[in-house]
Parts: sequence; structure tokens; C-alpha cells
Amino acid sequence: MNIESEKEWITEFIRTNLNDDITDRIKHFALLWNLFETFACNKFATVASIIQAVDHLNAIQQIDLNTDRYLDYFSARYIDINGVETTHFQSLNFRKPDKKQLVLNVLLRKETEPKEILKAVLIIVYRYRNNLFHGEKNVAALNAQAANFEHANSILIDFLTILKRNYLVGQFNRQS
Repeated sequence: MNIESEKEWITEFIRTNLNDDITDRIKHFALLWNLFETFACNKFATVASIIQAVDHLNAIQQIDLNTDRYLDYFSARYIDINGVETTHFQSLNFRKPDKKQLVLNVLLRKETEPKEILKAVLIIVYRYRNNLFHGEKNVAALNAQAANFEHANSILIDFLTILKRNYLVGQFNRQS
């Protein structure tokens, strides 16, 4: 089956035409997540392994990543003008070990340490991954998610670039 046939099949199945921007972003997200999970999480991503990866990186080189654009985007999306979590935030479907309070504290700007901000935005990306690949995201509604995956992909690229720059690819231990 060629690519056009695959697109046609998906369109027919979900009865919605996904635009090229979102399908490209989802393809790139899948590949970037694979690299992140492989090199940062030793092939097993959990919130604990993400936190461990950020802490390990920060111990070697203090995190100096400019997270303002991510924090601005996610705060605007997930916290309303009254400082209350939005329905979009609830749709992230946090589980008990997912450090929801850390994410909220970062989005509310109560927590401002760069490594904690990076942990929080990576946890949001982790929730995107789980929701996308475990059926929580409505595939027919993905066209409206392009900005989410644009930011997710940028975060993954930034983190992987820091790992590569510091020759840390694959040096993180798996957390049980």
C-alpha cells in the first residue's frame, strides 16, 4: 500500500481528513519520542525515568534551557485567567504517579527552577504520548492539536540536543 492509499484509508475510517501539518507533526512526534525514550529513558519511559533523566542531566550540567515559550504556551492552554486548571488540563488524564502537582505548580509559576520546569513540560509531553498511543486522543480531532505537537516536538528536540551536545546519549539508568 502506498502513502496516498494509507491516507485515503485513514480518512475513510475516521471520516475526517487530517491535514498534512498534523500528520507530519505526529510522524515526527513518534520518531522523536522513540529517540527520547531510547536515549533519555533507557527504552522505558515513565514519569520516574523522565525525572531521573532531568536530574542526571542537571547534575552534570546545570540546565540552562530557555523554557519560557513552552511555559507560556502550556500555561495559557492549561490554566485559566483565574489560575484554575482548564478542561484541557483535565484531558491530559494524569495518573497517580504522574506528578500532577509539580506540573500545576510550574504552570502557575509557583515553581520556577529550570530543572523543575523541564520536568513538568516533559511530563506534559509524556501525557500527550500516552493519550495518543493508548486511544485517549480522538484521532478525528487531531487537526486542532497541531500546536500541542509543535511544542512537544520542540521540547524533545531541545532535550535530545542537550544530551547529544554533552555526549550523554544512552547514559541514563533504567528506574524500576
